[in-house]
Amino acid sequence: SRNRRAREAEERFARAASMASGSPILNALWADSLYDLGDHPRSEQVSDRANSLNPQLYYSRLINGASNWRLRNLREALDELQLAERLVPGTVLVAYFAGRTLEDLGDRRAAAEQYAKVAQATQGQGEFGQSAVARLREWGYLS
Repeated sequence: SRNRRAREAEERFARAASMASGSPILNALWADSLYDLGDHPRSEQVSDRANSLNPQLYYSRLINGASNWRLRNLREALDELQLAERLVPGTVLVAYFAGRTLEDLGDRRAAAEQYAKVAQATQGQGEFGQSAVARLREWGYLS
């Protein structure tokens, strides 16, 4: 099952990260596996460690931003996502999570700009594209 595979992946990344605790990418992979399992507090902590090991690592910035969004630490989430955007501009995941964060902060116009980027990049396909298009329709930006 998907959940069993996710748990096995998390255990492998946890072991690898403990053996190479100074590896930002192993910590980022572990954080991502924790995020997939819904353990957002630990995902935030481990991705924060990866960020301290390599502040220029896009992947850990993205995971940290998404984890902070899930934890309702919205300002921290937006800060991390903006750093990720500066490191690797134009990614769908950053735009999607930035849109969700901006929406939760009450900035619908800025959220719609992010959702429009997602909708355009994905052509409205996939989980993120469909969600972005639905939001834009709901708000009257698309018919």
